[in-house]
Amino acid sequence: MGKNLQKGHGKSVERTSAPNRQTLELTVNKQTNQIIFTDPAGHVYVIEPKIVEPTPEPKAERGPLTVDEFRTVVNKLDEIGITWTADIPPLPTPKEKGNRSVFSNEQYIQLQTDYPKFPSELSAVIFHELMGSKIPQSVAGTEEDLKAKATILSDVLTQGYRTEFFFRYAIKVPYFEDVDWEVVIKAYERGVKNMPKTPYALLNLVLREPVDTSLAVEDGATQYRRPNFITVAVDESLLDQLLVKLNETKKALGKAQKAILKEGSDNGTS
Repeated sequence: MGKNLQKGHGKSVERTSAPNRQTLELTVNKQTNQIIFTDPAGHVYVIEPKIVEPTPEPKAERGPLTVDEFRTVVNKLDEIGITWTADIPPLPTPKEKGNRSVFSNEQYIQLQTDYPKFPSELSAVIFHELMGSKIPQSVAGTEEDLKAKATILSDVLTQGYRTEFFFRYAIKVPYFEDVDWEVVIKAYERGVKNMPKTPYALLNLVLREPVDTSLAVEDGATQYRRPNFITVAVDESLLDQLLVKLNETKKALGKAQKAILKEGSDNGTS
């Protein structure tokens, strides 16, 4: 019987000799990951095996949510306290202003994991409903699915949401976005002998440029639009006049909104 000897860090394997049969020495070197054969003549053959991992089969691409799944996600988000802005694409926002804790809700985090494509599908449904855009079936389902999903979003797509959306993306002139103010007291004035002691306010109006009409709405909405700033001065009397005019404007807008809602109700639409 021939017996292999252990070499270095290798592992020897015993083989039984038989008449008219040559014995090969087999050594497995774990350190170098080599298999070494030695024949009776002392010739050494080294094999370096390679482990070929099986190629994992690609996961099947998940299609759009079913109508029931879409309804489930929308209802759960509503229960958590999350709604959506009129941005393109719409962004999740707390229903209760300033309540950022909703985004750390475990159920919300789980929904993000289970339905990672929901925001893009939601955006497609809203854009289809408001703009009539053609949406590939692979994104949000059939035309019937789109109608059903838009109905599910009735609590999101209110008249106020639609008004804000079209005001931001359909208006063709710069629009008011914000105002900064400060009250100052004039202490000195050239040509004035005594200290005027005149208080007044500086209103810094922030105006946003409209969406570039040469671009598609979704492209124009994401393009940076530089704000314009206009600073005006008002005293208390002028501010009172301004508030009166603003209240008149607000009442007129309210009447127009009621007329729109009444017309929609008469026509059987929302």
